[in-house]
Amino acid sequence: DKHSEIAAKFREEVLALEKKYSVLYAPLYEKRAQFVSGSTEPTDEEAHREKTEDGDEPEARPTTDDASSPATGIPEFWLRALKTHPLIAEQITDRDEEALKSLTDIKA
Repeated sequence: DKHSEIAAKFREEVLALEKKYSVLYAPLYEKRAQFVSGSTEPTDEEAHREKTEDGDEPEARPTTDDASSPATGIPEFWLRALKTHPLIAEQITDRDEEALKSLTDIKA
């Protein structure tokens, strides 16, 4: 019937758009993975850092539990990102948190 034909065409076009934008998003996701893991440091512009009013540099990077060494990457990025999602947060258990703390990349 006509409705099924239109629905099939719609799904085809949505799939084509998803593929197109997946390619466009890929470099952004790769860059994010590099920042999260610490293999690349963001520039001040990428990190949206601005000099303070008195011209000083932004605050120093956070440190790890061993206060003598700076943290690399963004510690617990995915745990924090997922815990702020309203539908996902309520499903994260204490056991999940331990695994998510060390997660550095998510791919479909």
